[in-house]
Amino acid sequence: MEINLISNGTFQHHRGLDLASTVSTDLSAPKVYNILSTTTLAEFTMKIASEKGFQLSRTRFWFMVNRQNKTIRPECPLEDHTETFDQIAKKWRINDRKVRLWVEVMEPGRSIWPTRDEILLFLKHYDGQREEMKGVCHIYAHKNSKASDLFARIIQIMSWPSSTQIILFEVFLWT
Repeated sequence: MEINLISNGTFQHHRGLDLASTVSTDLSAPKVYNILSTTTLAEFTMKIASEKGFQLSRTRFWFMVNRQNKTIRPECPLEDHTETFDQIAKKWRINDRKVRLWVEVMEPGRSIWPTRDEILLFLKHYDGQREEMKGVCHIYAHKNSKASDLFARIIQIMSWPSSTQIILFEVFLWT
Protein backbone atom coordinates (compact mmCIF):
# COMPACT_ATOMS: atom_id res chain seq x y z
CA MET A 1 0.00 0.00 0.00
CA GLU A 2 1.23 3.50 -0.78
CA ILE A 3 0.94 6.20 1.88
CA ASN A 4 1.30 9.82 0.71
CA LEU A 5 2.13 11.80 3.83
CA ILE A 6 1.77 15.56 4.12
CA SER A 7 3.33 17.27 7.12
CA ASN A 8 3.61 20.85 8.32
CA GLY A 9 7.01 20.93 6.61
CA THR A 10 5.60 20.07 3.21
CA PHE A 11 2.73 22.54 3.75
CA GLN A 12 5.14 25.34 4.63
CA HIS A 13 7.13 24.75 1.43
CA HIS A 14 4.02 24.88 -0.75
CA ARG A 15 3.47 28.09 -2.68
CA GLY A 16 0.00 27.34 -4.05
CA LEU A 17 -3.54 27.29 -2.76
CA ASP A 18 -3.62 23.63 -1.72
CA LEU A 19 -1.67 21.91 1.07
CA ALA A 20 1.01 20.25 -1.03
CA SER A 21 2.42 19.95 -4.51
CA THR A 22 1.64 17.19 -6.96
CA VAL A 23 5.17 17.38 -8.43
CA SER A 24 7.13 14.54 -6.82
CA THR A 25 10.48 16.41 -6.89
CA ASP A 26 9.08 19.47 -5.11
CA LEU A 27 9.88 20.00 -1.41
CA SER A 28 6.15 20.41 -0.83
CA ALA A 29 5.26 17.03 -2.34
CA PRO A 30 3.93 14.38 0.02
CA LYS A 31 6.51 11.89 1.23
CA VAL A 32 5.66 8.44 -0.10
CA TYR A 33 5.85 5.34 2.08
CA ASN A 34 5.25 1.84 0.77
CA ILE A 35 3.96 -0.36 3.57
CA LEU A 36 2.27 -3.70 3.95
CA SER A 37 -1.51 -3.43 4.02
CA THR A 38 -1.43 -5.40 7.29
CA THR A 39 0.51 -2.59 9.00
CA THR A 40 -1.52 -1.10 11.83
CA LEU A 41 -1.96 2.60 12.41
CA ALA A 42 -0.03 2.14 15.69
CA GLU A 43 2.94 0.63 13.84
CA PHE A 44 2.92 3.38 11.23
CA THR A 45 2.65 6.05 13.94
CA MET A 46 5.70 4.58 15.70
CA LYS A 47 7.64 4.59 12.43
CA ILE A 48 6.84 8.21 11.57
CA ALA A 49 7.27 9.52 15.13
CA SER A 50 10.67 7.83 15.33
CA GLU A 51 11.75 9.02 11.88
CA LYS A 52 10.70 12.63 12.44
CA GLY A 53 11.55 12.91 16.13
CA PHE A 54 7.94 13.42 17.23
CA GLN A 55 6.60 12.28 20.59
CA LEU A 56 4.44 9.25 19.92
CA SER A 57 1.55 10.41 22.13
CA ARG A 58 1.54 13.83 20.43
CA THR A 59 1.31 12.47 16.87
CA ARG A 60 -1.86 11.69 14.94
CA PHE A 61 -2.91 11.24 11.36
CA TRP A 62 -5.81 12.70 9.43
CA PHE A 63 -7.38 11.00 6.45
CA MET A 64 -7.32 13.28 3.39
CA VAL A 65 -10.26 13.51 0.96
CA ASN A 66 -11.05 15.20 -2.34
CA ARG A 67 -13.47 18.08 -1.94
CA GLN A 68 -15.97 19.35 -4.49
CA ASN A 69 -13.84 22.44 -5.13
CA LYS A 70 -10.98 20.19 -6.34
CA THR A 71 -8.85 20.66 -3.21
CA ILE A 72 -7.62 17.91 -0.94
CA ARG A 73 -8.13 18.45 2.78
CA PRO A 74 -7.96 16.52 6.04
CA GLU A 75 -11.38 15.04 6.77
CA CYS A 76 -11.00 13.51 10.20
CA PRO A 77 -8.35 12.12 12.50
CA LEU A 78 -7.72 8.38 12.47
CA GLU A 79 -8.28 7.28 16.04
CA ASP A 80 -8.35 3.48 16.04
CA HIS A 81 -4.69 2.54 16.25
CA THR A 82 -5.50 -1.18 16.01
CA GLU A 83 -6.85 -0.82 12.45
CA THR A 84 -4.70 -2.03 9.59
CA PHE A 85 -4.27 0.07 6.48
CA ASP A 86 -6.25 -2.56 4.61
CA GLN A 87 -9.18 -1.91 6.98
CA ILE A 88 -8.71 1.86 6.65
CA ALA A 89 -8.75 1.58 2.84
CA LYS A 90 -11.95 -0.47 2.92
CA LYS A 91 -13.64 1.91 5.37
CA TRP A 92 -12.82 4.92 3.17
CA ARG A 93 -13.51 3.03 -0.10
CA ILE A 94 -10.01 3.42 -1.51
CA ASN A 95 -9.61 1.26 -4.58
CA ASP A 96 -6.17 2.25 -5.86
CA ARG A 97 -4.29 1.33 -2.64
CA LYS A 98 -3.06 4.91 -2.23
CA VAL A 99 -3.86 6.52 1.11
CA ARG A 100 -3.31 10.24 1.65
CA LEU A 101 -2.62 11.33 5.22
CA TRP A 102 -1.69 14.52 7.00
CA VAL A 103 0.42 14.10 10.14
CA GLU A 104 -0.34 16.46 13.01
CA VAL A 105 1.82 17.09 16.03
CA MET A 106 0.05 18.42 19.12
CA GLU A 107 0.69 22.11 19.72
CA PRO A 108 3.10 23.01 22.55
CA GLY A 109 1.27 23.80 25.76
CA ARG A 110 -1.64 21.46 24.98
CA SER A 111 -2.11 18.18 26.78
CA ILE A 112 -5.13 16.89 24.85
CA TRP A 113 -6.30 17.05 21.25
CA PRO A 114 -8.79 19.80 20.40
CA THR A 115 -12.45 18.98 20.92
CA ARG A 116 -15.10 18.53 18.22
CA ASP A 117 -16.32 22.11 18.79
CA GLU A 118 -13.06 23.39 17.30
CA ILE A 119 -12.28 23.41 13.60
CA LEU A 120 -8.94 22.94 11.92
CA LEU A 121 -7.72 25.87 9.82
CA PHE A 122 -4.66 26.09 7.60
CA LEU A 123 -3.12 29.55 7.42
CA LYS A 124 -1.30 30.83 4.36
CA HIS A 125 0.37 34.18 3.91
CA TYR A 126 0.24 36.15 0.67
CA ASP A 127 3.11 38.61 0.27
CA GLY A 128 1.87 41.24 -2.20
CA GLN A 129 5.34 42.67 -2.79
CA ARG A 130 6.77 39.31 -3.81
CA GLU A 131 3.45 38.08 -5.23
CA GLU A 132 4.01 34.87 -3.35
CA MET A 133 1.84 32.73 -1.13
CA LYS A 134 3.18 30.20 1.34
CA GLY A 135 1.88 27.89 4.00
CA VAL A 136 2.41 29.10 7.55
CA CYS A 137 0.79 26.71 10.02
CA HIS A 138 -2.46 25.17 11.17
CA ILE A 139 -4.55 26.38 14.07
CA TYR A 140 -7.82 25.51 15.74
CA ALA A 141 -10.70 27.91 16.20
CA HIS A 142 -14.08 27.45 17.85
CA LYS A 143 -16.87 26.80 15.35
CA ASN A 144 -18.73 29.93 16.44
CA SER A 145 -15.70 32.23 16.21
CA LYS A 146 -15.62 35.16 13.84
CA ALA A 147 -12.71 35.73 11.47
CA SER A 148 -11.81 38.86 13.44
CA ASP A 149 -11.28 36.67 16.53
CA LEU A 150 -8.19 35.28 14.79
CA PHE A 151 -6.44 38.61 14.16
CA ALA A 152 -4.43 38.68 17.40
CA ARG A 153 -3.34 35.05 17.04
CA ILE A 154 -2.25 35.53 13.44
CA ILE A 155 -0.32 38.70 14.26
CA GLN A 156 1.47 36.79 17.04
CA ILE A 157 2.21 33.77 14.79
CA MET A 158 3.66 36.05 12.10
CA SER A 159 5.66 38.11 14.65
CA TRP A 160 4.15 41.33 13.32
CA PRO A 161 3.70 44.52 15.36
CA SER A 162 0.40 44.50 17.26
CA SER A 163 -0.77 47.54 15.27
CA THR A 164 -0.61 45.59 11.99
CA GLN A 165 -3.83 45.58 10.02
CA ILE A 166 -4.63 42.37 8.19
CA ILE A 167 -7.20 41.12 5.75
CA LEU A 168 -8.38 37.50 5.90
CA PHE A 169 -9.67 35.54 2.94
CA GLU A 170 -11.22 32.14 2.75
CA VAL A 171 -10.11 30.62 -0.52
CA PHE A 172 -12.44 28.46 -2.59
CA LEU A 173 -11.12 26.89 -5.76
CA TRP A 174 -13.74 26.47 -8.45
CA THR A 175 -12.89 25.17 -11.87
